[in-house]
Amino acid sequence: MEAKRTAEIVDLIERSVRAHGARGFAFSDDDFPIGGAAGIERLAKTCDLIAASKAAGRIEADMQFACQARIADFLMAGRVPNRGVMEKMKAAGLVSIALGVETFVDRLLKAPSVNKVGVTSADCTNVLDTMLDVGLTPLMNLIIGIPEQEPAELAFTLGTALTYIQRGCEINVTGPMYALPGAPLMTNPDYPIADQSWVHPQTGTTVSIPHRFIPRDAQIAALSERFEQDFSDSLDALLKERGWEGRILHKRAKNCLSLLVSARGIGDEALAERCRRVLDELLAGKLRIAS
Repeated sequence: MEAKRTAEIVDLIERSVRAHGARGFAFSDDDFPIGGAAGIERLAKTCDLIAASKAAGRIEADMQFACQARIADFLMAGRVPNRGVMEKMKAAGLVSIALGVETFVDRLLKAPSVNKVGVTSADCTNVLDTMLDVGLTPLMNLIIGIPEQEPAELAFTLGTALTYIQRGCEINVTGPMYALPGAPLMTNPDYPIADQSWVHPQTGTTVSIPHRFIPRDAQIAALSERFEQDFSDSLDALLKERGWEGRILHKRAKNCLSLLVSARGIGDEALAERCRRVLDELLAGKLRIAS
């Protein structure tokens, strides 16, 4: 059954290339290699078939792919990163891998809001390090407004993220931890929620909609509350400063700006200055920006 599924995946890719001239693909499942060992075997086989299709000329040799996965997907026995499957991904052109890191703090990885029990900060860095060494581009998803987070823990995560940005990682930053339908914490009284108002454009009726979880630490709570506006203001200021009004900033630079906003929000001026230096390096083209 798995062999049939992988063959069908590659067949769909080839059909899309022939019929529509597709130039790249993203496997946008929340966890593309889901299924433990079977999922990783499916991923490896898919990569082998893609590489074979490229060798046969059915897919262009420089065709690139992206997917979403989890840190735990790439850990073998003994918590060793699965370099072999990463090399297959690189050979197939599956180069951009989005990973829900969220934080580099062990206490928060185990917290109810993050709930990545069984994954450690060392696991995260080991997988990221191996991917970079193989030539893949990991995309770290981070959350600023984790309800249990303390300022020093956020500073540690921001500093670690900056190091990985400088090494070639992509990054995606979520400011508040949003209160999305179906989230287990939605009914937990220990995790209060801030609502936002929405006005019906025709009836004028105002409706309150759950928006974000309120962090317990006052400083993190204030940062979470004003994050979206502070980021918008900082982006406008940066574009004006550079004479780039009306232009779109590269996503990694925008997310690096999010780190700068966060460092300022917890009053860590040294970290904010480091964020600014890394942002300037990105904007000056001194750091590799993934395609």
